[in-house]
Amino acid sequence: MAATSSSSPANFHGITEGSSDCANCQTPDATAAVNGTEIAETANLRLQVYSKSTAATVCTMSLSSLLGASSGLSHPRIQYDNAFKRFSLVVDSVPASSFDVPIQYLAASQTDDACGAWWIYSIVFSNSSLYPLGATLDYPYLGQDSTSLLSSTNNFSFGGSYLGSAAYAMPKSAAYTGAGFDVTPYSVAFSTAPVTVAGIPTFSTTSTYWLAAVPGTGYDLYVMPTNPAGAISLRAVVRSAFSAPTRRVNQPGTSRTLDPLDGRIESAGVQDGSFVWFAHTVNDSGFPTTRYGAINVSTNLATTALAFHSNTSDDFNPSIGVSDAGNNTNHIWVNWAYTDTPNGVPVSDTVAGVAPGQGVPTLFGNDLTLVTGFSTSSISSFGAYSSAEIDPVGTFSCPAGLTALTAQEYFTSSGTWTTQLARTTFC
Repeated sequence: MAATSSSSPANFHGITEGSSDCANCQTPDATAAVNGTEIAETANLRLQVYSKSTAATVCTMSLSSLLGASSGLSHPRIQYDNAFKRFSLVVDSVPASSFDVPIQYLAASQTDDACGAWWIYSIVFSNSSLYPLGATLDYPYLGQDSTSLLSSTNNFSFGGSYLGSAAYAMPKSAAYTGAGFDVTPYSVAFSTAPVTVAGIPTFSTTSTYWLAAVPGTGYDLYVMPTNPAGAISLRAVVRSAFSAPTRRVNQPGTSRTLDPLDGRIESAGVQDGSFVWFAHTVNDSGFPTTRYGAINVSTNLATTALAFHSNTSDDFNPSIGVSDAGNNTNHIWVNWAYTDTPNGVPVSDTVAGVAPGQGVPTLFGNDLTLVTGFSTSSISSFGAYSSAEIDPVGTFSCPAGLTALTAQEYFTSSGTWTTQLARTTFC
């Protein structure tokens, strides 16, 4: 039986195009993280923190000021560590010339307060073939296990040629204390995403996983020893063929279409027990469609299903959140955006839930639309990713692990973009 959607106790507007500190950025790159009292969101060049109880803005700051960066920045991502009670975020520098040193910035909050002080790191890589002068570190990912912060990037030369992709681990013991640390990057497939380990607090594991979606084949599953972090190596090629989207996303009332990307996994997956969960956009009979599922790391077999709003909808920009429910079951949130052009529905944000014991069902027509926006005739891109993160703190009426925070994008009546933050629950 397909899962029914959870209800929404908090659903509000986040960072907008006009408040993102980036006048020429069409893509909002929205992610959000949550602790006991705060929701912290990054989009483009801004960090904004809200009260979890009222949605009021608590503080806001430019990422350039936070990081002390003089170069351009792009693609921030943020997450929360429910074991050590720290926020962390990564942002990549944008080279202004072929002589600029490529840098990834890492920031880790010094306390449980995202409005407080942060440790700031400028990570410079020594591998000259993957990180030559002028290289762009594109599409950074962010995840974590019990001992490390995890990231990866797609690297391009200053002239735009693809150089390769690399993944690496950063020790929490150093990042959370202001100590120095070394980073060893390992070559991986294009858009290989780290997998965040589930659990409240985060489970201790012996292996950490990374996953890339490969059109025509399935998935490249990489593995790394967790503690201490070691080499990242290809564990298996998981056969579960799919096609990348074959057309762009249509919008009602305009010929302007939106980019659903190329079938890559857009945000970190989640490891719970022997399963690695993921979501991405694929082609289904000519429609951009969300595919989600899990890989059993014991057997290297994938179980997948589709998630779509209707038979005529274009569904894209997904992310997934997973919490452990015991007895090898999970609570699962799949978050995505959709349009339904034949029925006049512009970009809308939605979420669907899978209850423990329901497996990996097709999610069709039982999602919860969080906000319905407008069509845009001026913007041709869409968010490069969204996010779904488990709320680590429960309430008197809802235990921890049954609520998730999602961040997604839509368009306003004036044609500009804005973000939507929502907490949805199984309670």
